[in-house]
Amino acid sequence: MPRDKTPARLARPKRLWAVRAALLFLVAAATLFLFYNSSAPGAVSGQASSQLTGWLLGSAETDPAKPVETGIRKLGHIAEYALLGLVLFAALRSFAPRPLRYFGWPMAYGLLAGVLDELYQLSVPGRSGRLTDVLIDFAGVLLGLFLGLAVHGIVRWHRARRQTRPAAPADI
Repeated sequence: MPRDKTPARLARPKRLWAVRAALLFLVAAATLFLFYNSSAPGAVSGQASSQLTGWLLGSAETDPAKPVETGIRKLGHIAEYALLGLVLFAALRSFAPRPLRYFGWPMAYGLLAGVLDELYQLSVPGRSGRLTDVLIDFAGVLLGLFLGLAVHGIVRWHRARRQTRPAAPADI
């Protein structure tokens, strides 16, 4: 079998483009996941959050007007959008070696996704779009972005520390 004669420096960009394409696909999938969850009518969404609240609290009966259930729904918003923010950071990092320089782009995408999601919910029966939900969604995006930035910083610090560590003395 003949060996591939592509130099390593030329093969790497092909892999990088595959990673970039996969990350952009994940951004699209996370965005579609948000809109899929928003397409459920209010009664279905309310029932699902009531069941989740009941499971978490260990009781079968919950009232949607209770603050606990509302809090769990808002935590769901934050979790969904934090996932989007994390994927956005990973995609940004694949394109930009210094992600802070371009940090505004994923922030703008996350804010736009939140606004469009809440506008979309206005057309879904039993759902409403609220400015407070946009702000909560954006807080989730920021959480995901900063979580990605923190992991990136820890990895860079760890790599730099490993490279600057003096070599162990040879055993005699």
